[in-house]
Amino acid sequence: MLFRSVDSYPLEQVGIWRENNVALTLFPYIIEKIAYKFNEAYLIVESNSIGKLVTDKLWNELEYTNMYVDIKGNIGLRQTTSTKKIGITKLVENLKSSALKINDFNTIKEMSNFNKLKNSYAASSGHDDIVMTLVNFSFVMNKIGRAHV
Repeated sequence: MLFRSVDSYPLEQVGIWRENNVALTLFPYIIEKIAYKFNEAYLIVESNSIGKLVTDKLWNELEYTNMYVDIKGNIGLRQTTSTKKIGITKLVENLKSSALKINDFNTIKEMSNFNKLKNSYAASSGHDDIVMTLVNFSFVMNKIGRAHV
């Protein structure tokens, strides 16, 4: 997901790239190419399971360093119950206060199916990949001191 700038309000979604059929070995190269095309974009890559392979390849092999690194020096965002809860809370706040402008139909569609299920939130049908990028983004922006995105 791409945003125009994190220095102006409201933050405006300017694009998404969504593809479920890319080989894991190619994914870091595609991310790097897109990031450089958009002024060395700051990347927030989820580092759970196979995401760790992506962050490692971007950081170590491709030497792309404009990425989220936590206070312990871990590259990428490890999605946990806590990060998800904080990210969802901040995302809701940002949407309600109009600090975040969503322009993509698929994003809105996924958001309409994103609900509380048992003790967590997830898509009640379909996918929630796009929404989770917004959750991760909201978590990181809050973490680095931009409580309202």
